[in-house]
Amino acid sequence: MDGGPDPNRLLAELGATLPPWTRRIDLVALTHAHIDHAAGLLAVLERYEVGLAIEPVGLNAGPVADAWNDRIARGGIARRALAAGARLRLGDASISVLAPEEDPRVDVPSLVLRLERAGFSALFMGDATDQAQADLLLHPAPLAARVYVPPHHGAATPHASALVAAVRPAAALISVGAGNRYGHPTPETLAALSGIRTYRTDRDGTVEIDQGGTGLAVRTHANGLPPPRGGSVPHAPASR
Repeated sequence: MDGGPDPNRLLAELGATLPPWTRRIDLVALTHAHIDHAAGLLAVLERYEVGLAIEPVGLNAGPVADAWNDRIARGGIARRALAAGARLRLGDASISVLAPEEDPRVDVPSLVLRLERAGFSALFMGDATDQAQADLLLHPAPLAARVYVPPHHGAATPHASALVAAVRPAAALISVGAGNRYGHPTPETLAALSGIRTYRTDRDGTVEIDQGGTGLAVRTHANGLPPPRGGSVPHAPASR
């Protein structure tokens, strides 16, 4: 699910985490074609055998999308552009696509995915816009998940509290660069998550979440890698 802005950092972390003989990744998902989400995945497409690459319908055009298209074509990788209502099976796990709509109304549509496996569930909001969030809240039941990844690195949104109430997570995970110039995660997002175990990559480093019996087993650790170049993760504010 996305790959961050630093290819070397992601490849080093995968190399330290996956068994050395593992050269295949069954599925990679690009929520949208911004460099802070895509750069690492471009390196994964080069280094690993990838079973399937998924993206949103209406993937935003530009140099990042061009590089994504090129890597997929050169690697002969299976590819699907998905919209709300699509479902994928991955072993004993299922992935439901909650957004974008088939005809996106925004310039940068983002995948919103819900993963479920053996009683475990996680909701990944990508960079869903305020309008996309409002649309999802019209029918909130499918949002419920044990692990919640808030939209846009914890950026401010008028729907922060409503989303948390709909998801009812046991834990939240915010992927965000240390010292980023946008101030993410914002106080509003953190206030909405008050009372929920919240983990942040800028503060906690690598976060591993496993289904442990009837609860969640969470481990955090610094991976010994240098911080991202420049000390921050560049990304633009979400479209309103």
